[in-house]
Formats: sequence, structure tokens, C-alpha cells
Amino acid sequence: EGLGTFLFVFIAGGAVIASGSTGLTAAALGVGFSLSVLTWLLSNVSGAHLNPAITVGVLVSGLTPEGFTVTRAMMYINAQFIGAILGSFLLSFLTVAAYGEECGKGQCSTGHQVTFLTRGSLSQNHGLSVMMFEFICTLALVWVWFAVTVDRRSKAGALAPLAVGFAMIVGVLAAGPGTGASLNPARTVGAAVAFHHYEHSLAPLLGAFAGGAVAGGLYAFLFLFDGQSVPDLYRITSEPGRHEAESYQMPYVPEDRMNINSSPSAKRGPGVTAV
Repeated sequence: EGLGTFLFVFIAGGAVIASGSTGLTAAALGVGFSLSVLTWLLSNVSGAHLNPAITVGVLVSGLTPEGFTVTRAMMYINAQFIGAILGSFLLSFLTVAAYGEECGKGQCSTGHQVTFLTRGSLSQNHGLSVMMFEFICTLALVWVWFAVTVDRRSKAGALAPLAVGFAMIVGVLAAGPGTGASLNPARTVGAAVAFHHYEHSLAPLLGAFAGGAVAGGLYAFLFLFDGQSVPDLYRITSEPGRHEAESYQMPYVPEDRMNINSSPSAKRGPGVTAV
């Protein structure tokens, strides 16, 4: 997690430098595809969170794998923050040599003014708007991460990292001009520490952490529930003899292979009679 976040912050920052002469779309593509590549690289090692908001979402979901305790989660988050800070420091050092002293302070003019500080036009005077932008876009990012990597019904397969990267691209396009589109508390903290600019960091931090927590808890509640724990009031029959919760979580079994009464008049579920 530390290595992956280090590489992500450094490469994403490099993409932002390159976007100085090409605009927001190039920055979004660079940030998103770098996240996809690193997710492919590390998904079999650590799960490729690379984002404290995702780690918090996993904890809140209650679906943590065996051994992923609060202590392990804190280790993940600490590694992510350290990796982001180191990546930002390296980026700061190299950009001074390439683009001048001002770039080393977090601002570069390479055709257009760009920043590594995850700041935007709303940051100085509209903290609530920044927090809501970061909340919504981070919620979407973490929601996609759960849908393609945690949900066993996902059809994404080996393309799951690409879906995560596209979610990041969309988030940068949506929030980039206004907030800088961090969507990742480690990115916010890493750049703030390396470039010694701590102003306006609280709103994106709160928004990203809250978005990750809500996405993890809500996705688990809506889609990753245990069918046996669903109250009868919500058990809606979708297949003969099977409740919605059961069919949603279990692979489909043809009716002639199910151990149920095949009588035409048999009750197949609450309020449903076979025809």
C-alpha cells in the first residue's frame, strides 16, 4: 500500500504537470489510468486500496476479510499517507529542477497554471461546496471499487481495475476545476506536507473520508447482505420457491434441480402460487 500510493501520487502529479499545456482531460486520463495500472499491479498483494477512503469503507462495510482488523487497517492508512508524502516530496524536488522554483512550491506554469495541491476555484471561499464535491465523487469512486472488486456477482473480472480508473477519470472531470479532485485523503495530505501549504485541506479530507465510509456501509447494506437476516416483510419472490435475497446472493439453480414440492398448487414463496 505504501509503495502503490507513492507511485500513484508521483505519477498522477506528473500527469498534472503534463496537463499544463493540454488541459483537464489529459490530467484526468493520466490520473485515472495510473490508478488502473497500479490496481492491476497490487490487487493480488494488498487488495490495492491505495486510498484511505477505501480502507475506511472496507472497515465500515463489516465485510473485512479474515485478519483485516482495525489494527491492520490503521497500518494500511499509515502506509498510504507515508507513501503519498514521499511521492509528493520527490515530485517537488524534481519539478524545481524542471520547471523552476514556483513549481516546487506547488504551482507550475507550463502553458496553463496547474497545481499539485488538490485545490480549485472553490477552495478558498467555499469550503462546504468543496466538501460536498469531494464527498460525492469519492462515494462514487469507492462504490465502483466495491462493485467490481468485493461483490462476487461482478462481471468485471480482470477488467475491474479499468473500471476503478474510469471512476477516477469521471471524478477528476467533475470536481477538478472546483476542488482539484483529490478523492483521496493521502493525496491531499501528501501534497500539503511536501509543498508546505496546509490551508483549505480540512474540507477535502472530511469529504473524502465521509464518502468512503458511506459508500462502504451503504453498498454492503443494499447489496452484500445475508439472505437469512432479511425480515420477511422484504422477502419478495423473484423465482419460484426462492426469495429475492436468496436468489440475489446465490447462483441460479434450475427449478427441476431444486428440492421443492413440484405440485402445481404448491406455494412457491410468500403470496406466490405456481401456475
